[in-house]
Amino acid sequence: MWRVWKRNSAGDPEVTPEPAAAVTDEATPSPEGVVPEAPGTEVADGQTAAWAGLIPDTFTVRLPGPRRPDRATVRTVLRAAGDLAVLSPRGMTLPLPLVPAVAVLWAAVVGLLLAAVLAYAAGVGGATPLIWLTAHHAPITTDVGGVTLLPLGLLVICVPPLRRAGRFLSAQVDPAGRQVTGVLTAAVIGYAAVGGLVAVLTAAALPSTPVLSAVIWTALAAVVAGGWGVARQRLGRIPVPPIAAALAVAVGIPLAVGALLTAGVLLSGLGDVLAAQSALAQTGQDHLGLTLLQVGYLPNLVVWGAAFAVGTGFTLGAEQRLSPFASGDAVLPDVPALAALPPAAPNATALLPIVVALAGALAAVVFARRVPEPRLRRRISRALILALCTGVIWWVLVALAGGSLGGGRLEYVGPAAGTVLLATVLTAAGTLLWAVLPTLASDARPVAIDLRQRASTAVTAAKEATESRRTADRSG
Repeated sequence: MWRVWKRNSAGDPEVTPEPAAAVTDEATPSPEGVVPEAPGTEVADGQTAAWAGLIPDTFTVRLPGPRRPDRATVRTVLRAAGDLAVLSPRGMTLPLPLVPAVAVLWAAVVGLLLAAVLAYAAGVGGATPLIWLTAHHAPITTDVGGVTLLPLGLLVICVPPLRRAGRFLSAQVDPAGRQVTGVLTAAVIGYAAVGGLVAVLTAAALPSTPVLSAVIWTALAAVVAGGWGVARQRLGRIPVPPIAAALAVAVGIPLAVGALLTAGVLLSGLGDVLAAQSALAQTGQDHLGLTLLQVGYLPNLVVWGAAFAVGTGFTLGAEQRLSPFASGDAVLPDVPALAALPPAAPNATALLPIVVALAGALAAVVFARRVPEPRLRRRISRALILALCTGVIWWVLVALAGGSLGGGRLEYVGPAAGTVLLATVLTAAGTLLWAVLPTLASDARPVAIDLRQRASTAVTAAKEATESRRTADRSG
């Protein structure tokens, strides 16, 4: 900032706040024995004359102005804001009381934004809170009954934000401190409170979600997905445990078969699916919304296909089942994708349960290669544990992929009863077969050697008898 000093008509200097082109910072010496006075004060004539000859009519001084922020500071602030916007685990450290609040608000806001994008794309923007709660698998109450058959594809709305929030919490809290449990518990309770608040705000009209169910399911989602993020941040990328690899094989192969069956049925019946959708949707936005709904239900259909491979199949209402061993004309729900279902299953699908048993055997192979065990008793116990763990995973999948679409004939739609039990039995058959096979082979080896020696001895005796007979014939 520049200020110009000029001499007024009385001979005293005055300040004019206007910019000047030149800068003069040289100090002007004062006459000996003369003390300069402030502008506007009276001084003696001798002093005034002395100053009049020394002070120019115009001189310029530079005063300090407002400082611009340093580039490094601006860069640091922007980086901190960006880390906070994406909830980066490597961002700045917040005060401990703010950590669970920031994590909960970020996960809830991001989830609601994703739900809003999906809702407005489908033309039902007012259903954003309901879609967000449905993504946590909270049941819906309608005027025709409760709906618990919810699309598993909506988990992408809540699981990634909660996993990110879990990593953020784990990075902000000292692992050796005692406050870890308290911070995580506060975050779960806060997220459940947000779920309950959203349910209360949307409880005035149907469809809606019961408040207690919303609190329970949001808390469960926070524990599972957030705990996944905490474990990922604490442990990093660790080798897959042998039991996890075996379970992935035992469950993944039937699910892969179910995905192939689902894709094959949808492609073969694509014309029926399009005709059913055209009958239900009138506008382009209706088509988009119905398509998004069916895409959300695709993971459910994959689990249904896996249940079909197990042998129990799936039900489409009261006493209407489709499996490799049972079929019939069913009254289908108004979902275009279900119009592709054939009236009867091909006879070759009766061999699909063998695939589930082979998946169990292959899982036992994977486990045995990573952790060899020569003793038969431990191999059998390990095979049974593997089968039981597989049954638990099947129970979770069946519980999430099936449910009610209201009252009446659609009281339950999804994998048929007995799917969990039969899948566990088939997996146990495969794992036990592989557990017993090395022992059978080792026990059978001496028997095989003895049989081989007896056969060789018999062949040698027969040859000798034949040669002796020929010799006798020649001599006779």
